[in-house]
Amino acid sequence: MQLGIFLYYQKQYEEALKNLQKAENDYPYLNKSGTSLAKRTNAIDIWETRCYMGLGKTDEAIVTLITSSEMCFSPMKGDLEATAKQLIEQAYGLKKFQKLLNKGIEKAELTEINGQKNWKIPFNDTEIIICIQDEESSKEKLKQHIEQSYWYKN
Repeated sequence: MQLGIFLYYQKQYEEALKNLQKAENDYPYLNKSGTSLAKRTNAIDIWETRCYMGLGKTDEAIVTLITSSEMCFSPMKGDLEATAKQLIEQAYGLKKFQKLLNKGIEKAELTEINGQKNWKIPFNDTEIIICIQDEESSKEKLKQHIEQSYWYKN
């Protein structure tokens, strides 16, 4: 993770992303700081977002923040949502973003990732992943959940 942060400050965003994603996905057990794994994942996602912004990849930045805030356990949810909302408003405006996301919800698919039920929602050239802990989840319940999210609300 530290190498990814160092590379970010060197404006080597692609290499920083590779190292951050490796820290998050390949070596999560190398967390020696005492920080919970979920909080560490949230922190890595914030750094990944910064890299995406440095690369001009706003959609990926927004998706990373929303997906991280919508994990089944997200200790930094408030910070992630506030940053996502700010990026959404800058990049699209809230109303336009809501229309785009609603089109994606129509095509959303329920899937299982690491034993957890998740919705995959297409958004432009990427996917938002939202963890659902409801055994009887439906697109209508997904939409209600999203409408209650800070990053989506007016």
